[in-house]
Amino acid sequence: MKDRDGARSHSHVVQAMEPSKGFGEFAAVDRVSSTIERGTVFWFLGPNGAGKTRTIRMLLGLLRPTSGQATVLGLDIVRHTAASRSASATCHSALACTTT
Repeated sequence: MKDRDGARSHSHVVQAMEPSKGFGEFAAVDRVSSTIERGTVFWFLGPNGAGKTRTIRMLLGLLRPTSGQATVLGLDIVRHTAASRSASATCHSALACTTT
């Protein structure tokens, strides 16, 4: 599928297939799976220490998953870190949105 500029587009903007992040025996993020479709607003909600920030950092390529995989716009977050990060936008609060 191509968008109106002729670039390849993806219906799945983010696809997480059980990425995990561990530190020794501690599982900071344990097999998160989700598919985020184009045009969807998505957020993480949970108690402190639930792994929300670490999951976002993995999806942005700032942390390498211990296992599993994920793609952003069809780009593997480990093999194509810079390209997948440049296609991302994050909003950490209602007042502070950033694009990378």
